[in-house]
Amino acid sequence: MNIAYCEDEKIQKEILEELLCRWGKVDLVWYESAEQMLFECDGRYPFDLIILDIQMRNQNGMELARQIRRDDPQVPLLFLTATKEYVFEGYEVNALRYLIKPIQPSQLFAILGEIQASTKRSILLNGNRIDLNALVYVEAEAHYCHLVFEDHRQKEKIGIRELKTMLDDSFVMIHRSYLVNIAKVDQIRREELSAGSFTLPVARSQLKTVSEAFIEYNKGISL
Repeated sequence: MNIAYCEDEKIQKEILEELLCRWGKVDLVWYESAEQMLFECDGRYPFDLIILDIQMRNQNGMELARQIRRDDPQVPLLFLTATKEYVFEGYEVNALRYLIKPIQPSQLFAILGEIQASTKRSILLNGNRIDLNALVYVEAEAHYCHLVFEDHRQKEKIGIRELKTMLDDSFVMIHRSYLVNIAKVDQIRREELSAGSFTLPVARSQLKTVSEAFIEYNKGISL
């Protein structure tokens, strides 16, 4: 799990590090000020969780959270503070939780467990978090891939074979240039399939594999 922590007191950073080590494998990036975090991240927040101390010198954690939210409305935010003064403002930035110092390990561990469960169906790609539940299919174009969702698509610099190694078993190669999320497939025909509003080609060599994956997925749904 990748976690960012913005805190201007080193002793608090060490306390959190010790707790995270007790919980499990975590990569922690520490920022000593809001200004440092904003400068180094430059509008991109490739983290599973951002933990913010509210009472910091210069720009406080709540102001920082508002700036983060302008660039990234989804990344989970957790506030750690010694006062309840800002608790209601946390709702403005869609904060995940608000923990009072000293941190209770059981509360922190429960939150980390929730985050870990939610990230099992997402990946980080070139600094962008990709929601695999929403991804319909992938189309290759030279050294790039188009990631296609119901309402938008985005282009990422990565080969389709490399991307496939980052995805789980629900993504099936249906053609040398296409991967499909089997959960999105509605119907399979001899040379094509339908996935929502999309019609995609199916290579003859992949028809059996795709059909078997489709049957297994729907068998699991019916149980």
